[in-house]
Amino acid sequence: MKASFLVTANLNVAHPLRRRVVAVDQTNGSGGRSLGVPPRKASGSRFPLQVRTRRSSSLAGFPLQSLTRLALMVLAIGSVTFASAQTVVAEIIPLHLVPKVTYRPLVLDSTLLFQSPNVVWRCSYLDGSTGFDWFDTDFARMKRCDCAEETYRLLPFGGSSGGYVYKLVKSDPRGSLVRTSDTTFTYTEYEFTDSTSIHYVLPMVFDTSKVVRCDTAYTESLDDGTHFRMEVSRFVELKAQ
Repeated sequence: MKASFLVTANLNVAHPLRRRVVAVDQTNGSGGRSLGVPPRKASGSRFPLQVRTRRSSSLAGFPLQSLTRLALMVLAIGSVTFASAQTVVAEIIPLHLVPKVTYRPLVLDSTLLFQSPNVVWRCSYLDGSTGFDWFDTDFARMKRCDCAEETYRLLPFGGSSGGYVYKLVKSDPRGSLVRTSDTTFTYTEYEFTDSTSIHYVLPMVFDTSKVVRCDTAYTESLDDGTHFRMEVSRFVELKAQ
């Protein structure tokens, strides 16, 4: 049996590791049956020639890289579809803010009793409601405020197992602030030794159209759960007229 060999080599003599056989074809004379040829060493080199084989990079006419990308896309679409099916969309309920506007006084004159630490101011409204503290009074609806020097005593209650409570034992009037119009007030101080005698009278103005500062406070939920109360405090200077 006589075999014929056709070996085509592309050798890079600069480096023996890059020498390779481009194609190896071995046929016999009887029918062209292919015979395997083991790699042999190149002349003058200790490294065998490497036989390059063709690898199948396609399947049914499609490149293998394209099929891999297609499979990844299918998996990604399936994951997104599953995540979308598990998502619960909450109903959007509109919220409404209902502002509650109050007017607070700013008194810059420190000689008046408004900033005195020795007196307590109590206020009443035009509708007849009473018992409002100075810092919690809406001066747009305030009728009058009275200040007094108050004395309290700590008294026990409930026996040995009880506690203590503060009780007002003395109140000495020191001054008042009375509304005379929508924007004007009359400030009065009494004599220290005689609360029935007037020591000082000062006309004052409280112009709500000239707001010095505006602050927003805590919002509270109303009955229906969709409306919220927003406290808005507008500070106006209370000054001598």
